[in-house]
Amino acid sequence: MDYLKEWLEINEAREKMYRLLARFYRIEVDAEMLEQLAKMTFPQDCPQEMSDGYNLLQAAVSSRNDKTLENLAVDYARLFLGAGIINFDAAYPYESVYLSEKKLIMQEPRDEVVTFYRSCGVDRSHDLSEPEDHIAFELEFMAYLCGEAAEFARQRNDVQMQQSLNRQQEFLQKHLLKWQERFCNDVLKYAGTDFYRGAARITKSYLDMEGALLNDEAMTA
Repeated sequence: MDYLKEWLEINEAREKMYRLLARFYRIEVDAEMLEQLAKMTFPQDCPQEMSDGYNLLQAAVSSRNDKTLENLAVDYARLFLGAGIINFDAAYPYESVYLSEKKLIMQEPRDEVVTFYRSCGVDRSHDLSEPEDHIAFELEFMAYLCGEAAEFARQRNDVQMQQSLNRQQEFLQKHLLKWQERFCNDVLKYAGTDFYRGAARITKSYLDMEGALLNDEAMTA
């Protein structure tokens, strides 16, 4: 297998993983997602925390019943929307909540995320109803950058490809890695289902791996 083909396959797997992680947090789970997860073969050779997450997710999916979607919808609303929550006992999925002094949405971290998006030619969609620093959008942005890097690689444009990888590393370091661990720990603390506990473990472990991977790529470029 030549290097480019191997690299493109790895990058495609990264893009798909980011889109899967984003889907966990963007909206409630539906029947289609449960069926897709039921058909997936989860990797075995991975860090312990990620393996634990896959096991939780697989158990939740394999034991699904008529009440599963309802239970997951309730857990999603309570966890990420704060439905029925009086105190801060939830995992609000916004960078601003975790990195701003007031613990509110639409603070300076959100503005910084928007600036970063725009520097990469990405602007707000007209039908976007959530702040741009929602974790699902940040994960989808990483997927977008993976796709961008792949396109430059196919064009044999090494300079632009490396710039795209640098943008991925920068966005991880300046944004996702600054708050994802606390967010995931809150999901683990407050989730009522193994599904979301599994999703949090997978997210935390994968993003830590990505940080190390992109640091290595930057050093060897």
